[in-house]
Amino acid sequence: MTFAHATETLVHYAEQLTQLQRVTGQKVMAQQAHNLQTFFRQNLWPLASQLELPQHQAQWLSATTEIQRHMRLLTVEISFAQAARQGPTRQQRLGQIEHRLEQLQGFTQVMLSLLGKVQT
Repeated sequence: MTFAHATETLVHYAEQLTQLQRVTGQKVMAQQAHNLQTFFRQNLWPLASQLELPQHQAQWLSATTEIQRHMRLLTVEISFAQAARQGPTRQQRLGQIEHRLEQLQGFTQVMLSLLGKVQT
């Protein structure tokens, strides 16, 4: 796998995260989060073992692991938001989802930065 392909895959993942941040309907949000998690498992997770990043391998694996963990937590938080009966609780849950998506964007940017360091 080339670094260019890895970069393209990460950019696509970041775009999907941005789309998920724009979703307001919780059913659509759950479906898009599921699609994002599937994309991660099929495309990004394999990158962790396929790419050789000599000076940055530990950071790469750490970021990948954190993305996986946060994706699972995102799924749980979406479920909690869907189950919320009262408006304030739902708003709190949606705020947590937004925060989780921002964290995922941050980890994605870390991975893109690591790829940039290796390519230069």
